[in-house]
Formats: sequence, C-alpha cells, structure tokens
Amino acid sequence: MVMLDGNEADVRAEIADPLIAALGYKRGTGANIDREFRLTDPRQSLGHRKPNDPPLVGKPDYRLSVNGYGHWILDVKASNIGIGLKQIEQAISYARHPQVAGHYVAILNSSRFVLYRSTQSSLEPPMLDLEVTTPDALANKLLGLLSPAAIMRDCRPPIVDLGTPLADVPM
Repeated sequence: MVMLDGNEADVRAEIADPLIAALGYKRGTGANIDREFRLTDPRQSLGHRKPNDPPLVGKPDYRLSVNGYGHWILDVKASNIGIGLKQIEQAISYARHPQVAGHYVAILNSSRFVLYRSTQSSLEPPMLDLEVTTPDALANKLLGLLSPAAIMRDCRPPIVDLGTPLADVPM
C-alpha cells in the first residue's frame, strides 16, 4: 500500500500522474490529458436562469480523452480527505458538464480509487472501489476498463442510421 501522507499535489505527483501514464495516456496524443481543465458554460443552469446568475464554473484535476471523445474525469484528493458524498457529487458534476460529457468519473486519494459511470447517482455504490497499493498495480487492475483501447471499445459515439431496418424490430 502507498504510504503517502500528503496534500493533493503530492497525491497527483506520486500516484495520479504515474497511474495515468501506466494506463497509456500522454498529453498531446490521441490519448490526451487535460490538467485542471476550466469548465464554464453561461447557458447551463438548473431550472430557470436569471440574467444575473453566475455561470457554472469548475476545474477537474484531469480530463482524459481518446481521439477527442470517450472522455473521463479523474479528481484527486489529499491524503487526509475521504471520498464521501460531497467529493462524489463534485466529480460526477464535472463528468456531466457539456465540455466533458464523460462516460466515467474516478476519485482518488492516497488509499482509495473509486469509479462511477457519469449516469450513476452519487448515492449508488461505485462500479469499483479499489485500495491503492502502487500506481502500476492499480493501472494493471484498470487497463481493461480505462486504458485508451478500452475507452475506444466501450465509449464510441453512436452511429446514426436512418435507413430501413432489415427486419421487424420486436417490441
């Protein structure tokens, strides 16, 4: 297990960055990393928007994408910050933002890695809840789900087909 008692920057440097690299992501490639990507959208709100309402603004620690789609969020917390409802809701809100439209959202501190689908409620159990031992060991567990190849396999944009069906579709 990683024995790290540090702030968020330490967790990023010692665990998150090596994990992301081991998964196969690199800035400026088809498997891109955006660090502290500023999310803002003055048109987004819940319910009726008043002219003086501030725009939604947020900054997830990492937005990862494969070939410009298949986005997912990794939000990092300091060692002394647990992964509770507040942290889960924050990260899910980043993944649901129109500039991300992410499929997955992960939250990492020095001892836990939790993964949700962005469509899940924050009250549901996570898809994964893993103990952090080393970045490489964690990456080995996650390759089949979060590597660029897995994201390409699982998170393709829908194909629009307006042609006539080949057969009747049962209802």
